Amino acid sequence: MEDLAILGAVIICSVIVLGFLAILALRASSGSFLRRLIGLVIGLLAAVAGAFLALLKIGIGLRAVGGVVFILGVLAVVNNLRRGRTNHNSQ
Repeated sequence: MEDLAILGAVIICSVIVLGFLAILALRASSGSFLRRLIGLVIGLLAAVAGAFLALLKIGIGLRAVGGVVFILGVLAVVNNLRRGRTNHNSQ
C-alpha cells in the first residue's frame, strides 16, 4: 500500500511541476526556435497530464488541479504557436 501511495504522490507532484513549467513556457515563448520548441513540448505534456488528472474519478480537488494544469498547458501551446507565427512573419 505504501508503494501505491508513493506512486500516486509522484504522479500528482509531476503534474503540478508540469503546470509550473507551463507557466514558465508562457513567459518564455518568444525567442529562438529551440526555446519555442521546448516551450511547445512542455505545454503539450502539461495539457496531456492535466487532462489525465481531470478525467480521473478520484476527487474534485484532484480534478480541479488537473483542469488548471490542462488550461495552463493549452495556453502555453497556443501562446507559443501564436508568437512563433508573428515572429516568423516579421522577419
